[in-house]
Amino acid sequence: MAKHLLLTLSVIIICVWAGCSGQEKKLRPNIVWIMAEDLSQDVGAYGNELVSTPNIDGLARQGVKFTNVFTTAPICTPSRTALAVGMHAGSIGAHHMRYPDSLKPDLPEEVLTITQHFQSNGYVTANIISGPGNGKVDWSFNANLDQQFEFKSWKDLAGQPKPFFAQVNIRYTHRPFPENGLNYIDEEKITTPPYYPDHPGTRSDFANYYRSIEKLDTEVGRVLDAINHHGFENNTIVFFLSDHGRPMPRGKSFNYDSGINIPAIIHIPDQLHAPDEYEAGKTESELISAIDFTATSLALAGIEKPKNMQARVFWGNHHDPERKYIYSAVDRTGESYFKSRTIRSKEYKYIRNYRHDYSINGMATAYRKANYPIYHLLNILDEQNKLEPTQQYLVNDLPEEELYDVKKDPYETSNLAEDPDYQEIRRKLKNKLEEHVKQIDDQGLEADSEQIMNVFEQYGKQSMEQRKQKIKQLHEQVQARVN
Repeated sequence: MAKHLLLTLSVIIICVWAGCSGQEKKLRPNIVWIMAEDLSQDVGAYGNELVSTPNIDGLARQGVKFTNVFTTAPICTPSRTALAVGMHAGSIGAHHMRYPDSLKPDLPEEVLTITQHFQSNGYVTANIISGPGNGKVDWSFNANLDQQFEFKSWKDLAGQPKPFFAQVNIRYTHRPFPENGLNYIDEEKITTPPYYPDHPGTRSDFANYYRSIEKLDTEVGRVLDAINHHGFENNTIVFFLSDHGRPMPRGKSFNYDSGINIPAIIHIPDQLHAPDEYEAGKTESELISAIDFTATSLALAGIEKPKNMQARVFWGNHHDPERKYIYSAVDRTGESYFKSRTIRSKEYKYIRNYRHDYSINGMATAYRKANYPIYHLLNILDEQNKLEPTQQYLVNDLPEEELYDVKKDPYETSNLAEDPDYQEIRRKLKNKLEEHVKQIDDQGLEADSEQIMNVFEQYGKQSMEQRKQKIKQLHEQVQARVN
């Protein structure tokens, strides 16, 4: 008896000292983020029958698909910045898209990135640049990326005894779209949102976007194959998400659902102990901010969420209370200066446009003018008085306030902000939004320095000069289709 007790104590002591690597590995999974660019819920798993996305759809069938995930910004740099730290970009003064290196702010001393949290808790980190992966990070604060991400390939990770956090960024679905798709897409079957002209040019642009989604799906398959090839499949939790919504007018750069509502999937293999909320094949409709994936990724790895992190943990024994609202924001985007804030519940969305002396189409950057056929189509049809009222909204100046019943009006085309029957809801959401911007100390609402204003103005002039020929060519191409 004493001999057995001594042996048991010896095993316990060895485990405490050495970490009991086999058991620890089960408790400490690898975490992989597959990041798409400029993608709304336009894949097969979310009901798009015109695109072929077997890899993403398979991930959704085997994991949990989220329907109510919203980014904190409708454009990549501030959205990715928020994901990196689990905080709204405005709260750390890194809210514009995109700063030159000389003007990037330092992170506040008490704020760490997700990679630093993983590293300080026994993980290694990687930003995969092959098989596939283009290495995009796009944070709007100063960071030594070689220190943030220690490795760049699956092969390097395979030789590590520690668990890892890795991100893989896939460019497809970002403009310009690839010229050739994988499958034929019948443009006549494409139904576009009602705020776009029902025109062959609109459907053609969506068809190119859909073909790009199919190429994205192929790359997602390559990532999953790489995970399997290197023997990580039984111990790796996979997140699939996008940095913001589709690259179309009124999508990317704007706080409508087409700009902030993204696809999101989490897959946990059977060999790992999943939280009680996880159920393979489940569709989750809980209201979630994209930054919540930051906090929840840490939690799934057994790492406690920092107290200053604004993200919430939505799974596990110590998850945070469910959200009633999500918030998003957009400020400078190249030469365009928006300053717009949003609060959304499951039923209603309130948008406060602090600057509103412009239309959605009128504030297009040179980049968008050079790459968005629908931008030109709207202007041409407006000149010909051929736009319907819903489409006219994109070329008229924005109102200061917008309110939408997103259940009855999912395309957000009927602004209820001045409707007498909705004033109580408007006031409630407006007050909640004001509380939020004060709570996070939203620095995006402060006046920019003259240096910041000059830099973005000069960027716009240079961008227009570089793209003026392409803008002219695209306008002529769209004009020919209209005629």
